[in-house]
Amino acid sequence: MWKLITHLSLIMFLLMGAPINAHALLGSGIPDLGAFKGQNSVRQTLVYIDTTMMIDGDVTWAKRIDSKLAGSLMPGEKLVILGLDPSKCMVEEVWTGYWPDYPPDEITRLKEGRGLMNTLFSEDPLEQLPEQQQFFRNQVGAALGKIYEQGKTEALRDKHKSVMSSLAADEDRMYEPGMATRVILYSGMGDPEASSALSLDLGNAVFYVFGVKDQVRNKATWEELFLHDNGLLVAFGSDLEIASGAPVFVKRYDLEFATTKNEFMGEMVLMATPDGKLQDSYATLRSVEEPRMSVLKGICKINGSTIKIHAKTASGLATKEADELFELAGPIHGNLTGRIGHPGYKIQNTNQFAVFKLTAVAK
Repeated sequence: MWKLITHLSLIMFLLMGAPINAHALLGSGIPDLGAFKGQNSVRQTLVYIDTTMMIDGDVTWAKRIDSKLAGSLMPGEKLVILGLDPSKCMVEEVWTGYWPDYPPDEITRLKEGRGLMNTLFSEDPLEQLPEQQQFFRNQVGAALGKIYEQGKTEALRDKHKSVMSSLAADEDRMYEPGMATRVILYSGMGDPEASSALSLDLGNAVFYVFGVKDQVRNKATWEELFLHDNGLLVAFGSDLEIASGAPVFVKRYDLEFATTKNEFMGEMVLMATPDGKLQDSYATLRSVEEPRMSVLKGICKINGSTIKIHAKTASGLATKEADELFELAGPIHGNLTGRIGHPGYKIQNTNQFAVFKLTAVAK
């Protein structure tokens, strides 16, 4: 089995032009990544590869995943590589691993704990990280190589497929209690009408879809389909568009606000990179009328024990219109207050602007 994995890894990474770790080739002294399992209960990343997209000699898609993925994973984050066959509505798990890295506070603790006795009698965890991370990337390459080798043909197949049917068969994987799910999907997607009648629950997962060509014109339709199925479409195009950097701040809040017609309650998942940019953050709301959800785009500023959030919605929450104002401020671990809505819009048949008081309570 190990020979098969290293063989596929070698094939894939020669095609990709990436370095091969000596351990992966020789099969000795294999870095241990088991210690990182279970260290991250915040987010998981699922990578689905449409096997009908495999064309002999084309590994550009794998290069994009390799170049974008490692820099965006959180310490200990679970990564699952899956092959998706829409012609059979099947999903196969190929590999699972946990990104070898430590949170900033743990790195500080490990540095402070360094000493002569530790150096003599044990290996330095921080010095092992580069080797462990390269080994992790080689394993990802092996998994992608396996999908490529098993699926490659001379041309694209099955243009009238339903990718969403395959995701429906694997929807339980996307729901992990208390954990956010990011999905990277490489697929041409097919006709959205073939998926419109489906009923599935994507568990509030955020989706980065790439490999799309002629379906780009239907992006708005796909956004509606994902929202209908409790999914959030963050990116949709030919290239993989993932921002660099991994979140270092993560917090969940209960949300509440009221319009002239409805009271809304829901949840906000807040994730921010070191420079304060929101990444894969979203709000979900419930009301008597209908549930609503949206990705949040903007920044959050942390000053000591307080936080300020300045964002806009990708889709409507209070008014059903995109680009709503979404602002909150207060103690990080307490109650936040702010506003949501469109300052330039007025509520129908009134002189009241469509801006409403918003409150959030830390979980």
